[in-house]
Amino acid sequence: MDYRLVHFNCARPMGKFDFSNEFVQVFVALLPRIFKDGDAFEGLLHHDHGLRCPDGSWRGFTNAFPYPPEWRAPEISTLAIWRSLEDLKAFSHSGRTHPPGMRRLANEIDRSDGPGFVMWWAAKGERFVLEDGWQRLQHLRKHGSTDYASRSTNRSSGRRWPDYLFRFVTGFAAAFAFATESARRAHWLASSGSSIAEDGRLT
Repeated sequence: MDYRLVHFNCARPMGKFDFSNEFVQVFVALLPRIFKDGDAFEGLLHHDHGLRCPDGSWRGFTNAFPYPPEWRAPEISTLAIWRSLEDLKAFSHSGRTHPPGMRRLANEIDRSDGPGFVMWWAAKGERFVLEDGWQRLQHLRKHGSTDYASRSTNRSSGRRWPDYLFRFVTGFAAAFAFATESARRAHWLASSGSSIAEDGRLT
């Protein structure tokens, strides 16, 4: 049977989820090009993105804001289906998925709930939605790696994903999730007279 590699990841930024948060500002400036690179990559067969709110509801890009100020930040999520592990490695090694500003944001993610990504193998043509990925991640957090929900590179393996893949998928989820929203709100930087330097600094 022909299998595909599925991954779901989520990243919850620390602080308020609005445009006073530098995390949000940097994503707005950097992610359109990251989204474009991923969308054009042949080995990425499908990707879906959204924000999981504290009440369990999902928001898309057009209704992400206004965000209730009393809520903690949402889980910025991506579910992607890859043709193979080799394709995932090739994309992560391309040098285009983590510009300096993206790497800088790694310290701005709240990881207190445990692992932020999960992967599994699925038969070719099998379909999944974001909530499927979220539930598999909860299974991983509760039970550890299994064939159903894993952080290992092979089925029936206890090995963890290499560090470079961990760094890649952590940023990849949030990158895709903000790409469309960033295009809609690009006027924010222009109206404020600010810009984002290559290293992610707000200037």
